[in-house]
Amino acid sequence: LFAALGGVFAVACRLLLPALRELPQNGFGICTGLPDADDEAPEEALTNWLTHYFDRLSGQQAFCAQHAGAIECERPLTFGDLRAHGIDLQVMTTCLSMARPFRLPFRDDDQVRENNQFHFREEEFARLFPRRVVAWMNARQRPGNDERNDGYLRMPLPDDLPVIVAVRMSLSFPLLLSAVPLHAVDYRKREKKLERCWFTDGGISSNFPIHFFDAALPRRPTFGLDLGPTDGSDEQRVRFPRNNGDARLAYWRRFPQSGLPALRGFLAQLSNVAKDWNHETLSLMPGFRDRIGLIQLTREEGGLNLTMPAERIERLTGYGREAGQQFVLRFGNPACWQPGAKASSMNWENHQIIRLRLQLASVAEQLQSLERACRELHGTEHDYQRFFTPEARRFSYPFKGLNDLEKDPDTGLYRTQAGLAKAMLEQLRTIAQMIEQHPDSHPAKDAPKPTPELKLRPRI
Repeated sequence: LFAALGGVFAVACRLLLPALRELPQNGFGICTGLPDADDEAPEEALTNWLTHYFDRLSGQQAFCAQHAGAIECERPLTFGDLRAHGIDLQVMTTCLSMARPFRLPFRDDDQVRENNQFHFREEEFARLFPRRVVAWMNARQRPGNDERNDGYLRMPLPDDLPVIVAVRMSLSFPLLLSAVPLHAVDYRKREKKLERCWFTDGGISSNFPIHFFDAALPRRPTFGLDLGPTDGSDEQRVRFPRNNGDARLAYWRRFPQSGLPALRGFLAQLSNVAKDWNHETLSLMPGFRDRIGLIQLTREEGGLNLTMPAERIERLTGYGREAGQQFVLRFGNPACWQPGAKASSMNWENHQIIRLRLQLASVAEQLQSLERACRELHGTEHDYQRFFTPEARRFSYPFKGLNDLEKDPDTGLYRTQAGLAKAMLEQLRTIAQMIEQHPDSHPAKDAPKPTPELKLRPRI
């Protein structure tokens, strides 16, 4: 018996080890997403299929059927095309080389210049994307002075980035689908040369980035669909909070408590919590839980179940359809409701008042923290007022115009950055003191709970 098991193990190692050695050469994935040369159905390969699917959704396929040979038929769907129709698509990817998530398309504005740092190589992208997509990116490089002849090409501007490139960078499931290589300079090194950066599944760093489109106060509804496990197949599979007190409690993730299954479950949950804790806690917060629909799936549904039968796929589609109808009922035009549908109290107005109450409560807490710091340090060598004196020029990042903090008598506006900043700090302290003087009327009193906290965080 042991000899037989040893033989099986040896054969398995002989087959597996060469495959593992080849994974890095294939972008750390079994599949690139493109067909092999002898593939009998090349259009069904993932990236080809997605590219054509986006063409069909956008109407390009129908246009090209009537205008054969039109130059538009050679271009892929871009983020600029979506923006022209009021669609703001953003997706998440994870850069393993920099150990951080990125939002796609890469930002290119006064606050973040991420897009300027990345390049791609045509031969590497040709192994991952259809020819017309690579040709488009080659022709639409962002403007720049770094003309190169070493094979490195500049990434397109955000509006020129093909949607399929961002989607593929976001869904590069580790070891199943090849990761996507870009190239950037590590400026901490003395030699400033382009090095490969590997981008893979956005879900590694943020599996549910519902915060992407959030502002201090919402101007329109934003909502999300979350996928979670179910304990049984007979319970309700599509869940929405019935009232403001619902959906506050975490869904428990149970696993066996003994033997090898217990160890597997324990290790699986370690991984899940590491990547999902942020969105799991957000999903229970007021202002979030009322706009999230939960679809509960069995182990045979979704995920890595790549060979689901048609009837199971149709069942999943039905869950999504039901969730969409609920979103329309809660946040949409009554003219689009299903026949016989009744209005829900969990609607747009309810969401607005929750967000307003939470924002004011959180700002009040932040202002009180600011006031405590200013008050405790007042009159000491660490007083924040010293940064508004002419001597503050010796500090890093001094305000401009420290010699003139007054308003222009003609316009009533502050003449300098330093004057406006000092006035802002004084007004914020005044509001904090006003809140302190009215403890019974504190904005957090009777506000939805738990109250979130405002913190400085990096832009992603």
